[in-house]
Amino acid sequence: MQTPEEKREKAREATRRWRAANRDRANALARVSNKKWREENREAHRTRAKEYKAKNLERYKENHARWRAENREHLREFTRKQYYRLKYGMTQEERDQMLADQGGCCKICQSDDPGSKRGWHIDHCHDKGHVRGILCQRCNHALGLVKDDPKILERMIAYLKEASCR
Repeated sequence: MQTPEEKREKAREATRRWRAANRDRANALARVSNKKWREENREAHRTRAKEYKAKNLERYKENHARWRAENREHLREFTRKQYYRLKYGMTQEERDQMLADQGGCCKICQSDDPGSKRGWHIDHCHDKGHVRGILCQRCNHALGLVKDDPKILERMIAYLKEASCR
């Protein structure tokens, strides 16, 4: 007859063998279980994570740098989505839809060239924060240079009409 301790050890050994034979499945199950625990114990998880980071700072930095290098494109995409959400309160899909609704071109000059390697600019009201449209780099900079003031633009138009060499 086996003792309870012997039964537990036999079960542990069977579990180890199964995990070794089914590594991918075991990792997937562990991820689900860990995620559930983290959701139920947010504060405890944060505390443990801070303690781990403090104790293993060099290892943490190395792992973080490696992950960033291996996931550069994913990180770039995530950062872009966060930027749109936090700065303009919109998703990248909403931004893309706005550009499509404008015909895929600048709302002011109708150019289909964004004018910079970073792409299109989201024009927004600096006072109220609402998005007005998608602009090319040149039009966005022009609005910035006139401080979004229609009176300055009207005077510029009058000046151009008066001093035009056409």
